[in-house]
Amino acid sequence: MEIAPSHKSSTLPFMREAPDALQAGHQHAEVQGTYRHPVEAIQKNFFQQQMASQEFALRRVYGSHMVQRLQIERHILTQFQRLPVLETSFVGLETVLGTDEDIGFEDYLNMPHMNEHIPRDMHSQMEEKLGITFAKPF
Repeated sequence: MEIAPSHKSSTLPFMREAPDALQAGHQHAEVQGTYRHPVEAIQKNFFQQQMASQEFALRRVYGSHMVQRLQIERHILTQFQRLPVLETSFVGLETVLGTDEDIGFEDYLNMPHMNEHIPRDMHSQMEEKLGITFAKPF
């Protein structure tokens, strides 16, 4: 199956020949290069575009040193992590970014105490994180 290249990214792709499921197997829509709605791209890139526009405004008002300082602060605050068993909350980063006052789906969905999978113990998770493996006895 060959998908013709589109000249514009906002047009629907079209196929030049019918897919052969017996030879190629069933393919997912993502593998086939299907069209994505423009709103999805806007939603995925919203936070990065918002940060870029804020950095541009700060650079124009206060100078490039202010943007560099904020980037360093964000980088430092992303490095704080707890042990693998404990949930890491980036409270400092959320405060600097201003997302601590917003309540979204990620705040009340996918909570660890609602998970149906049994969590692994701390020792095996730390061994995996540090790359320590021991030979198991027969």
